[in-house]
Amino acid sequence: MDSRVLGVLALAAVPSYQLEERDSIWLAQAPLVMSNEVSVPASAAQVFAVLADIGNWQAWCTGVSETVVVGPLTTGVGAMRKVKAGGVRFEERFVAWEDGVRVTFSGLTTSAPGFRSLVEDWSVAPDPTDPSKSVLTQTMGVALSGALRPLAGVLRWYLQRATRRGALGMARHFA
Repeated sequence: MDSRVLGVLALAAVPSYQLEERDSIWLAQAPLVMSNEVSVPASAAQVFAVLADIGNWQAWCTGVSETVVVGPLTTGVGAMRKVKAGGVRFEERFVAWEDGVRVTFSGLTTSAPGFRSLVEDWSVAPDPTDPSKSVLTQTMGVALSGALRPLAGVLRWYLQRATRRGALGMARHFA
């Protein structure tokens, strides 16, 4: 059996909680927002090519251990994937896509209770001081529900650290 099929079957067996799908505009209004900016020793085009390979983020994004594209779209708005990050499983749909510039996805389901919405945006731009480098900006917005609401401060701290490690993985990928 194809390893992609086995991966989808393994990911499908995990219980999941529905998330409210959001668009990229919601990110600025999210109750919790974490953002990281990282210098990458590669051109913006090289970095975007890695971002656009949505089924291979485990190769560079620290903390992501599995990514499986689901459905016929492998890039662009509407493409979907299943991800395992930090032991938590997510199903995501890409809600914004600007070739060479940015990808944004919204969580659809998660294996962790207590989340209402999750949107993540990854953008890349040439480094204005060194054209051989680029600046990668990762921003995550989260809305919590239930038992996690009182833990918002701790969760913000944890997600800020985890997403920073993920973004730094891109710099290490090109080092």
